[in-house]
Amino acid sequence: ETIQAAGLGIFLVLLPLAAFMLVGYVEGVRFLPRYAATSYAAFALIGATLLCSSWHQGLGGKIAAGCLLALLLTSSIALRFSSVHLKDDYRTAASRALRSLQSGAHVWWGGDVDTARYYGLPNPADVPRNERSFETASELRASPGKTPDIVYLSKFDIYDPTSNIRNLLEEQGYRQRTGPKTFTIWEKPRANVSP
Repeated sequence: ETIQAAGLGIFLVLLPLAAFMLVGYVEGVRFLPRYAATSYAAFALIGATLLCSSWHQGLGGKIAAGCLLALLLTSSIALRFSSVHLKDDYRTAASRALRSLQSGAHVWWGGDVDTARYYGLPNPADVPRNERSFETASELRASPGKTPDIVYLSKFDIYDPTSNIRNLLEEQGYRQRTGPKTFTIWEKPRANVSP
């Protein structure tokens, strides 16, 4: 009975999730844990069923249940504290970008535009292109000849997956330094602009 429930759970939850992840990998789309949010309850039910079933199978079952609990605890701690899973620090990055704009710098923003606007950065669409001092990564191809003083670039796999921005900046001698969580800041050579 427990085996049937676990098999049904694997068929209804894990198989579609694995297929979804495989399609994302093949298409080059980053898989985020929130995409699987609807399956969390099923994972909890399957895990609880396996734990209870294993616990009642004698010493070997108790060892297996203990190992599963240890793996779940380790995974949870890693998800919470590992630097790989850090969230973007948009508040700090946006405030630095805003200071750069206020000091007269031409800024490129390679991050989520709506979040940047929420933290006070201007909407580039409100200003004619030839008068802009702030542009987003999605508009960079449309601004030939215009080079920024400072570039704020978030997760490369999302905002610069083809490395076009980084290649351009490296070719032109920009210096890269670490910014707020998940951001890098690229400065124009000999630019007297402070982020």
